Amino acid sequence: MFVYMSININPLDFTTVLMRIRQISRSIIFAWSVSLILSVLPLTSASAQMSLINPTTPTRQDSTKPINPDAQNAPTPTQDNPIPPTQTKSLQIEGTILDATTGETLPAASIAIKNTYRGTISNSEGRFTIQPDSLPATLIVRFIGYRMQELTLTTPPTQPLQIRLEPEILQMEEVVVTGEDPGLSIMEQVIARKQLWQARLFTYEADAYTRQRIENDTTIVSISESASVVYWDRTNGTRERQLYKNQTSNISEELNFAGVSFFPNFYADDIEISGFSLVGVTHPDALDFYRFSLLDVATQDGKLLYTIQVQPRRTLQPLFEGTLKVLDEEFALLEVDLKPNDVVRFPPPVQEFDLAYRQQFSNYGRDFWLPVDMNIDGSIKIGIIGLDFPLIRFRQVSQITDYRVNEPLPAGIFEQESPFITSYPRLSERPEEMRLPLSEEEQQAYATIDSTQTLDKAFQPTGFLARFTETSASGETQQDTSRTRGFQVSGILRYQRVDGATLGAKVELDRNRSPLKLSLSPVWHFNRGEAGIRAGARLALIDTQRERQRLRSRSSRSGRSGRSGDDERDSDGTRRSDGTRRSDGTRSGDGTRSGDGEREYPFHLYLYADYTNDSENRWETATYPNLITSAVTAAGGQDYGDYYQKEAWAAELEALLPIPGRIRLASGIQWEKHTSFDSELLQDWSLFGSHDPRRPNPRIDDGRLTSLTLRLGNTPEGRAGARPSGFGSQRAFEVRLEHSLSSTLAPEPHQPEPFSPPFQRPETLTFTKLDGEIRWSMPTFYQRRFFPNALHLTARAGITFGDLPLQRFDAIDGSLFQYSPFGVLKTRRHLPYEGDRYWLIAAEHDLQSILFERLKIRPLVDQGTGIILFATAGQSISKRRFLDYQPITSDGVHLEAGFSINRIAGIFRADVAFRMDQPGFFIGVSVPRYF
Repeated sequence: MFVYMSININPLDFTTVLMRIRQISRSIIFAWSVSLILSVLPLTSASAQMSLINPTTPTRQDSTKPINPDAQNAPTPTQDNPIPPTQTKSLQIEGTILDATTGETLPAASIAIKNTYRGTISNSEGRFTIQPDSLPATLIVRFIGYRMQELTLTTPPTQPLQIRLEPEILQMEEVVVTGEDPGLSIMEQVIARKQLWQARLFTYEADAYTRQRIENDTTIVSISESASVVYWDRTNGTRERQLYKNQTSNISEELNFAGVSFFPNFYADDIEISGFSLVGVTHPDALDFYRFSLLDVATQDGKLLYTIQVQPRRTLQPLFEGTLKVLDEEFALLEVDLKPNDVVRFPPPVQEFDLAYRQQFSNYGRDFWLPVDMNIDGSIKIGIIGLDFPLIRFRQVSQITDYRVNEPLPAGIFEQESPFITSYPRLSERPEEMRLPLSEEEQQAYATIDSTQTLDKAFQPTGFLARFTETSASGETQQDTSRTRGFQVSGILRYQRVDGATLGAKVELDRNRSPLKLSLSPVWHFNRGEAGIRAGARLALIDTQRERQRLRSRSSRSGRSGRSGDDERDSDGTRRSDGTRRSDGTRSGDGTRSGDGEREYPFHLYLYADYTNDSENRWETATYPNLITSAVTAAGGQDYGDYYQKEAWAAELEALLPIPGRIRLASGIQWEKHTSFDSELLQDWSLFGSHDPRRPNPRIDDGRLTSLTLRLGNTPEGRAGARPSGFGSQRAFEVRLEHSLSSTLAPEPHQPEPFSPPFQRPETLTFTKLDGEIRWSMPTFYQRRFFPNALHLTARAGITFGDLPLQRFDAIDGSLFQYSPFGVLKTRRHLPYEGDRYWLIAAEHDLQSILFERLKIRPLVDQGTGIILFATAGQSISKRRFLDYQPITSDGVHLEAGFSINRIAGIFRADVAFRMDQPGFFIGVSVPRYF
């Protein structure tokens, strides 16, 4: 398939590239400030989900059976008819927690109702709300470093309470450590006590509330909230049923990531971060990973309160550092204040990354020390050379309350795969008992942020490339606007030795709601003085994903109209003002979840039709786009192709199968006419007027061909045919089959192989061609890191039965000029190997920055510079022997190995390769590997 070098006419495709960077920045704002930060707010794997409430998951038979004897006669909830987890409470108590001495407010103070698991925390302004079931009720107010206060209410207060806490002062001599640090023995006790009470914790259900804020340097950019019910079972892990979601008008519900599934529990043995595990501070082996030092001793509720400093023992492993508050006698964590160590870093485009956790625990006067809240503060600075984005700040506050411990959970709650349960109707209003009061700043943000205040506007980049990403007056980028209209025009410019300069345009018509997509690409070849054309159509016969997007778009529009003042519902039950659930159980943003919460895989059935009457590259290579090959040829380098005239009709039916892996199955038929170009057509020109003589363009096997094609795989590029350049990890495969149904292709004269009988020229060429490839990445060392060392493999092979036309030969790519991406033979210069059968295996081991960390070369470590070791082997064979042209084959196995310095200045890698089967070496550059 021909690959264009596209240059947009209005705007330029360079602008399009930068628009893509800008669109990536939009993803970065969430996928690197929410998803990335949320990826460090653990729980991106099943094992992590199970650590939400309880850090261990030992096996216990019949764990859903009630443990509490009083619960034996209680009605058993079911998934279809659950016991309401939270009843509407008319009694609401509001108040503010203050320092009795200074009058300052105390944020994150703990307020609990005595003899219950119900509680809350104060917001950033010290304010709180709590709902007792009845009066009288006693509130227990705690804040570390202050004396606990109990307040009994017999009648509803007529105005908000003001609760003043007295600082608790303990006069002690300075802690002097002469032998083993007391912090070590204190943490040994904490770990031992944890093992005891955890063994008696089997199930639990609780109410939860989460609020997330995205901020720039000056103001709040967006707010998202959720209220939910959490179910935990020691054997089956965690499920979360979200009752309510709300967000500012400038983001859609699908970008509302608020939820306690992003809520880490620092009592866990292992904390999952972005799929990798950090050893928790109460892990049974924590003493091997951390240094615990006693910093301070105070009192809390008449007991000693120890402040323990946490420092990693291992310099190359991601761990936590900070302080712990431990209550004497109970030897329980009251509070953790931790952040990941310096090993936790991200490669470019992330320039700065900071993250801090603060979490409190309480036993509510009972047996189990459970999370009360979680406060997370994070910031990320993103940029590349010439494009710099403002600092992105992220804040999250979560609370879990009203625990129902060791009681039966709804039947069938763990039958679905997803940790999120989506089969319940959402509440139309926020449950007041499941929230924290908004601060004045947050109330102002909700009141003033509207749908026009997009994330693009809040995070406008600076730098010399920023002007290419400027938005239009409507707030949408030019690229996005054109897509909205469904009409896009881009320019085509390329150069090669047969066509010379080629100029044209590509017109695409793709309306969002239309199942039909059309494209037309007329071009003019100046050297040949002829026109060429390519046309294509795609008809979506079935597309479940498009249907979900249509529903999501309608829900998003409904949500925006609802915030304009009306609180309406669609006839199908979709709530407009708060993005609540449709009556059929679906919701915007579900994407891959069905109404009952099970994973739902998209399915599409597309019909493609294409017409081509243009020049075509003789060998099938998808490594180098025409942007690169045209530039090299125009600059005086070797032309990386041989060409012929191709007129073809093609039809293909492609199905995206509704199974894991996004596997595509496609079958098609092609009618083609192939014609050789006149050898006198070569254009002997280059940009600087200095180049080697242009090599001849060989004749092909002329004639007509009808063939049947079949392909199966999950490579992301699909029909596009462009191979990845080694930027990131992949796990993909594709198998392709082509069989000639009829052919009038007349073979060019060729000589027989020495071991073959005397050659008899066949009338036509017929063949069956089978080829495929696989790409695989796997972690190797330092697997607890965010980006562990990883081994990346790619293998390609092809074989032909019969006589393959010269224009169907495959190629093993070599380096082009000094550029050599992953998967090519770097020491094979200028032109590829070709043949009717071939194989190639390439492997590289990304060692990340481990070597420079050991050598303590901090500037390279900060830039993410690392070392890659690689090796590649390949061979091509041509069964046919030609008189007029000799295919360039490998003449045996080509074997090479070398190393790369990766992510130099964050933007490229330098490769050094040595050929092993014979003398040869290569020094060049390529695309850096980030993941």
